[in-house]
Amino acid sequence: MTSRGHLGRLLACKGFTFIEMIVVFLLISLAIGIVYPVGWRLAARFERRLEHAALEKEKKQSEFMAFIRDEIRPEEKP
Repeated sequence: MTSRGHLGRLLACKGFTFIEMIVVFLLISLAIGIVYPVGWRLAARFERRLEHAALEKEKKQSEFMAFIRDEIRPEEKP
């Protein structure tokens, strides 16, 4: 054993073993397999909400313009 002890052996390592690389790739693929579908569903739901908000805005804007042109009269209060 060198004078640096265990730390010296750890620093002298040249790389990772094949098993370590397989484990890392497996963990990464597992994380992607879990996170990607959830993220995809969230993005799709967000897109639908944006489309709905745009349609609502367009509807309100057209109703307002009809009111301004006096095509729609406000309800009279008793």
